[in-house]
Amino acid sequence: MLGSNMSGANGFDGVAAAGRFFATRSPSVQALQLAGVIAAGLLIRVAFIQSAGYADDLTIFRDWFRSIAVLPPSQVYAQTPGLNYPPMCVLLYEVEALVLRAFVSGTPGNHVLNVAIKLPPVLVDGLGAALVYRPSDNRMSPMMPTYAVEW
Repeated sequence: MLGSNMSGANGFDGVAAAGRFFATRSPSVQALQLAGVIAAGLLIRVAFIQSAGYADDLTIFRDWFRSIAVLPPSQVYAQTPGLNYPPMCVLLYEVEALVLRAFVSGTPGNHVLNVAIKLPPVLVDGLGAALVYRPSDNRMSPMMPTYAVEW
């Protein structure tokens, strides 16, 4: 039986070990350690941002992105086949299209659209980890950094 620590090693509890690692340091050192872990996680995700991933899904998202970029907002749902995502996603793609037009002249290639589609969720993951870490009332549980890293 593995027990509550989900590892095969007797007596090893990774969550408790991580909590002790972070808890034994000053809050500023903890913040730097966590920032380093979050930055490393973001860098790994950015390194794989051009990977194929779910190729069929990316093809659909690119088609939606192109339609959203050229159509007026009132016509997007009516003229974009299969667009069934909520308005906030459409708004996000519209904002990304505006930013893309400011930096890319002409029609962007698939590799540029892949980054435009994948980068916001990667950045939001990093923001989510940072928000989980953010202590309230300057009293931080020793486990908060662990929860943020697990995010």
